[in-house]
Amino acid sequence: MFILYLILLILYIASASYAVYSNYSNATLIAGVAGLVATGRLFLQELAKKNLRLYIAIERLKLKIKPDTTSKWWFHARYDDINSENVLNNIFDALKASRFVVKQLSKTDREIELEIDETIRVNISLTPFSESSFNVNHIDVVSRKLEVSYGRAKEKLSAEIEPFLQLLERELKPKSRSLILNIEFMGNNPFFNIYIANLPPSQVEDFRVILHIDGNSPNNERDRVEISKSKVRITADSTTSFKELAESFILLTPNTKLLLGEKNV
Repeated sequence: MFILYLILLILYIASASYAVYSNYSNATLIAGVAGLVATGRLFLQELAKKNLRLYIAIERLKLKIKPDTTSKWWFHARYDDINSENVLNNIFDALKASRFVVKQLSKTDREIELEIDETIRVNISLTPFSESSFNVNHIDVVSRKLEVSYGRAKEKLSAEIEPFLQLLERELKPKSRSLILNIEFMGNNPFFNIYIANLPPSQVEDFRVILHIDGNSPNNERDRVEISKSKVRITADSTTSFKELAESFILLTPNTKLLLGEKNV
């Protein structure tokens, strides 16, 4: 199909050029340009199926043209083997002393709900080791869903979510942690066609690809990206790898070798 579109594009350019040269008129020129755009678009779509870098670049360009395109995010962080004494109050005090604007919405002995910078709502809960399936004290931090536009995605990550997680890391000093970011695309998942390139979305009920990352994590097996029909789920066990993976997949700048499942990327 790619070769066919290439031949059609070459033939169209040749015939349109001859028509314009031999019988120039505004109508002929407009018809030629319109046909060239349509044929060129089909050619680029077919070429993008063969060239992953081009496909990602085209998808990124679409979002830059429409930066108000939104997706829904929510994150879950778990911090294991922490000092549980007065931990919820300590977290709240640390947030109040930081640059964040923080508001306490509710609180119990084991749980606190906060609003951060008027846009992020999180529920922070403590599970003592006696009740934990992990046999350690641990804290769970779960956010509500956020609607974020592509144009504000980098700012949301670098100015709010990442500094918040870094503050928790400094305050809790956990022995281990698990950081998860879920991204739900409001329209098409731009990573969908990478794996289901030749099938219409209506014919695919669901699918799942799991990419294991050889990245910056102390335990690489826990760094992974799960791609489904409408979502991307990022799991990391360090703030550094969380930041890099989140920016790569939200801003559409992933390593193409990683998407193809190649090692040592």
